[in-house]
Amino acid sequence: MTTRFRRPLAALTASAILVLLSALTSCAGGAQTDGGAGGPVDASALDTPACDAATTDGYDEYADPALTTSPESGATFGDGSTLDFVYADNDESRSPTYGYDLAYIQDDGAVIPLGGNNFYDVVEGVFSTSDPVYDSNADHRFGFMTVTVTQDPSIADDNTLDANTTELGVFCLYFVQGE
Repeated sequence: MTTRFRRPLAALTASAILVLLSALTSCAGGAQTDGGAGGPVDASALDTPACDAATTDGYDEYADPALTTSPESGATFGDGSTLDFVYADNDESRSPTYGYDLAYIQDDGAVIPLGGNNFYDVVEGVFSTSDPVYDSNADHRFGFMTVTVTQDPSIADDNTLDANTTELGVFCLYFVQGE
């Protein structure tokens, strides 16, 4: 191998090793409990209603038993922290699409829808998001992420989309505006 190719190859190899080490250390850390990036936030130290103060029906925390990995209650979301999920009942033959809806809790306990998105880069039921929360009333408030899977898509005779959507869980989050 000539010198001309050794330097770029060495730089590429070093970069690949750094990416691999970064991925391994982020996976090895496990769940955080200190309120650090992605970890749960202690609601008692804040001047905002926690998830248990929500007064709107349909926002009770739960997780489908087939979700073998999901965020801890009160996990931080919106600042680049990653929320990971693993759905053990994933069935690629049903063309699954995983998505989420967000909602935040107002001072009076009412839950206000915020928006949502699909999870991307889903591999065999493993998916995550580190989407930002933009300037909104949700910043520094607790709220919820409702995770769904839509499967078996088809086009009906009247050219409308037909599919089965199943709610996989409702998770308490602490929203922090991304920068």
